[in-house]
Amino acid sequence: MDGRLDLDDLGQVVENATLLDGAPERDELSGSDGPTWAERTAPARTWVRRRRVPLAVIASAALLAGAGATAWQVRQPPPAATELDVTMSFASTSEGPFDYAEDGTVTVALRATPRRGGETARVLGLVGPGIAASRSTFLGVGTFRVRAVVDCSLDPSVITGVPAQRYLVAVATTDEYGRTLVGRLPMAGVTDALAPQVTTECTQRIADAGVLTRVTAARRDGDSLALTVSVSNGTEHRAVLETGPRSGTVDVSAQPVALPAGRDRFWDVRLTPTDCGDPRLDRVTADGTLVEGPAVAEPAFEAQVRLDSVPPGGSYGLASSFRLVRLGPAAAAWRAWVRASCVGREPVGADVIDASAPVPAPSAQDPGRFASTIRLRVVQPDAVVALAQARDPWNGVEPRITAPTDPDVPWSAVTGPGPRTTTVTVLWFFSCNGDLSPPEVAATAEYADGTRAPWRLRLDDAPLASVLRRTCPILLASDDELASWGWQTARLLPR
Repeated sequence: MDGRLDLDDLGQVVENATLLDGAPERDELSGSDGPTWAERTAPARTWVRRRRVPLAVIASAALLAGAGATAWQVRQPPPAATELDVTMSFASTSEGPFDYAEDGTVTVALRATPRRGGETARVLGLVGPGIAASRSTFLGVGTFRVRAVVDCSLDPSVITGVPAQRYLVAVATTDEYGRTLVGRLPMAGVTDALAPQVTTECTQRIADAGVLTRVTAARRDGDSLALTVSVSNGTEHRAVLETGPRSGTVDVSAQPVALPAGRDRFWDVRLTPTDCGDPRLDRVTADGTLVEGPAVAEPAFEAQVRLDSVPPGGSYGLASSFRLVRLGPAAAAWRAWVRASCVGREPVGADVIDASAPVPAPSAQDPGRFASTIRLRVVQPDAVVALAQARDPWNGVEPRITAPTDPDVPWSAVTGPGPRTTTVTVLWFFSCNGDLSPPEVAATAEYADGTRAPWRLRLDDAPLASVLRRTCPILLASDDELASWGWQTARLLPR
């Protein structure tokens, strides 16, 4: 070895290297006399020191650019929603959640609650067949009152029973970035109530304007007054007329009459008084459902008008409308009939002597039914009296008054000639889940001169009211609750 090493371009020792020819003297390596790292990097450090201010500016700009890019990526809004995500519910207001006025205006109080965070929701209105216009008013805390106007001429389908799914609530949501999404949502509570209301309203308007009724003749027929009613159908639909429920002071009966579109027909209707004891008999509306309402100046009966339409592919029965058919020129005949049959007649009376403790008497229709045996004192005039349970359309499936020996058969009895007082025993059925009004007995008195008069005996006596209160204490805990069912003796009962 000559004490010298060969180095490659990277300064590494080349194995078995010898001194290169012509190598300068400074390339000789002897001990550690070569330049250090500091000596080698000195020129670069000198260059940086001379240019440190510009380099600092460049570095700062790079850092800011990087931070800005990162912040932009963090604050970039997510994609806008394409579907509404809002919970709709009824709102509680002083006017109630849903109201349908006689003028056809629908008012709904709604609450809109967005399910996505950062969103607010607004109710814009109601849309669907027959809705002409709607306006929404903000009430506060996500609550809105919507008023909509019904126009039956906008869509013929409104009178064929519009599916509830076609009525929607228009809603708009705004997210935290100010982006607004408008759409329509179904709401079962609103649309299920709105659809039949619109159909009923439009049916009523069409029937009122197009189906005309007029009483043209009246005659006495036994215990009834027979009317001839002229009916004219000016609508584009088949019309069917029926009478209302049979109860109250006057029994209205008739066979339904059907009229094709654009046709006229006569309709036979019979009015039969059921209670000569009602002082309003000659002036009240001749229908049981309206007897308790205000009296009308002219006697009338209630009729039900149903319109049918046959669209392509099927037949639909439309909602019914109701109207009062005023007797017109037949009113005088009706009042004369009432005076001849009822005025000056001695009435039939009845009161309850006692009533047994109720026992369970379940039936297929009412498992919670009870039965009580009651004794009646019937006070009759100089007449033969036929007794029976009064007709009750609201509880027509099962009789409320029956004979004790056969509870499955409506009760009836005939007393001998009067004047006299007769004791009658009957079974009285009632249910805490059903009609809690006082039972009634129908009495028909045949007088010595051959005339007949009806009387309705309301068994509104303390013994029966006491039985009800003991059996249904939760429902009838107060006198007011008993009175709401028509018990006039409630205030006389022990608490």
